[in-house]
Amino acid sequence: MTDLECGTSVQEVTAGCGVVRILAQDPLAAAGIAAVLQAEPGLTVGRYAAGEPGDVIVAVLDGTTRATLLALARTSPEPEAAVVVLSDGRHTDPGELAAAGVVRILYGPRASAGAMISAVRHACATTKLPYLGRLAELERQFWSINRAKAAVVTEPTMTERDIVILGHLARGDDTTAIARATNMSESAIKYVLSRLMRRFALRNRVHAVAFAIRRGYI
Repeated sequence: MTDLECGTSVQEVTAGCGVVRILAQDPLAAAGIAAVLQAEPGLTVGRYAAGEPGDVIVAVLDGTTRATLLALARTSPEPEAAVVVLSDGRHTDPGELAAAGVVRILYGPRASAGAMISAVRHACATTKLPYLGRLAELERQFWSINRAKAAVVTEPTMTERDIVILGHLARGDDTTAIARATNMSESAIKYVLSRLMRRFALRNRVHAVAFAIRRGYI
């Protein structure tokens, strides 16, 4: 089965080490990864051409792309190095992925642009890493990922009152104006803001407004 037959979007990025191919069922995910790599000096996006050799595969791992990745590995006597971006913890057998040439695992929810670029650079430098070396690398990375996932603490959410007050702050209102608009006392406004800043570890009101905008609250 070809990549097109299994519904997987495949793009190519030309890097200093050769060709990086991006596999993702979601074309938007593939385009997003390509955009990250394209912004890095020395990495440029190019058209995928069937049959041309590649050095690195970047895959958003799910059942379909996993099958594609393993199928591609079976077509070559020397598997290509691959950076696998995990969207969740499924489809992740270290031995199976190492056999496919995978050398870097990124936990999707925590995969920053810098981590992605660093992983691609690492994969470029380790295309000839033997199976046992790849397996050791992946087991170490899985251990780190699982430890990070276990340490995640659910971020508190903002209340409707928090959001209303921050909305007023974003418009430039002072404490007196906010109290008048919300029918609250000034001391109550100050208490809500103080509690909010402690809860989210925010430094001041400006930081609180910026944080709320970044998180999409206001």
